[in-house]
Amino acid sequence: MSIRIKKNRYKQYHKIKNDRSRNKIIFVFYLVLMSAFCILCHDFIINADYFAVKHIEITGNNILSKKDVLNIINIKTNKNLLGIRIKTIKNKLLNNPWVKDVEAKRKFPDILIVKIEEKKPLTIIQLNKARYIIDETGSIIKEFDESDNVQLDLVKGFEILDFKNDSIKCSKHFKYLECISKSNLLNEINERFDIRIVKIDKDIGFTLYSNDNRFELHLGFDNYYEKFYRLHKLINFLTINNNYKGINFIDISDINRAIVRKNQNNMLTSLVF
Repeated sequence: MSIRIKKNRYKQYHKIKNDRSRNKIIFVFYLVLMSAFCILCHDFIINADYFAVKHIEITGNNILSKKDVLNIINIKTNKNLLGIRIKTIKNKLLNNPWVKDVEAKRKFPDILIVKIEEKKPLTIIQLNKARYIIDETGSIIKEFDESDNVQLDLVKGFEILDFKNDSIKCSKHFKYLECISKSNLLNEINERFDIRIVKIDKDIGFTLYSNDNRFELHLGFDNYYEKFYRLHKLINFLTINNNYKGINFIDISDINRAIVRKNQNNMLTSLVF
């Protein structure tokens, strides 16, 4: 008769459980060790002089100065390049009313590149007592300040009703602004007469004035491209025939004719073309 000895299953289960617990402890120990090593490596790289910012390249800024951009992003040289948050730079710059878009990137080992796309100012409009800078889409960029680095015409005569969603694009007067943004003809006129003030009258339309108010150009409403082109030909004709000096008034509100008024030797002369 043989005697069978049963295995102690409880003792075997307890051994397996102890082995698993020991493995977990070892795993946690190595995990903590690796984490500490990674933190030490991170701190070493972040504080390494090799990655310290030595140059900040800023491009695309015409209205904002380089100093303005540096003040906005508030990043100084010697700051570690890897410690700079690119998204933070973009958000800071996009909060500036002049900035339309931003591209920022690192160039290892020590260069930060910031490329800015600015909004394109079109004109300054006066609304009640306030003045606002308008971009080429008719949207308000910001309220005008004397410190703004822009030289733009001042347009008077817009009303609150001309605005919709902070834009004047739906206004019937925007056609004029759209014309001057796309046409180079007005630049030639500005060079000759130094146009700085534009007034809108609901009855007679647009009238442009020189900075010293000695010259007045009456445009009226609509057909602005054709009128500016006609004015260009008229000025060339007057220049060739030595009739250019002394002109203080031109009326081209009628697309089919132009009236020129001159003041020469204290005598007023009106010419019709």
